[in-house]
Amino acid sequence: MIMMREKSKRGISPVIAVLLLIVIAVAASVITYSWITWFLTVQQQQAASMIRIEEVDLSGLNSDPSIIKIYVRNIGTVKVTVDAVYVNKTRWTSDPVTINPGELGEVMAIKPTLVPTPVSGHAIVIKVTTKAGTFDSYRVIVP
Repeated sequence: MIMMREKSKRGISPVIAVLLLIVIAVAASVITYSWITWFLTVQQQQAASMIRIEEVDLSGLNSDPSIIKIYVRNIGTVKVTVDAVYVNKTRWTSDPVTINPGELGEVMAIKPTLVPTPVSGHAIVIKVTTKAGTFDSYRVIVP
């Protein structure tokens, strides 16, 4: 009777433990490889789709509705689509604009109804983002 108790309290064999560790190590390697491959692909896509805000036209800011024209240059190597404009961290309404490499595109942003119009003499930060996730910011003083 005493012998049976001792046998039933045995752990897993060393061979099974080693096999489990090998399986865990291989699975971790596969997951790490997949993540690194995905990360590098995303980085290459973002590097290829770069933009720069060249100029901002605030002449329509005091009209109804308030409009800002933003001139964006595609300095990357692939076509980009500008899909969002933020003014002081608030998203303004704009249509998507596709810009070829090296070209300049005009993005019109319309102020949402409940957002106050920027005050003359104060700085505003305009951020333009693309579908690929790249962005550029531009700081300007309201005339």
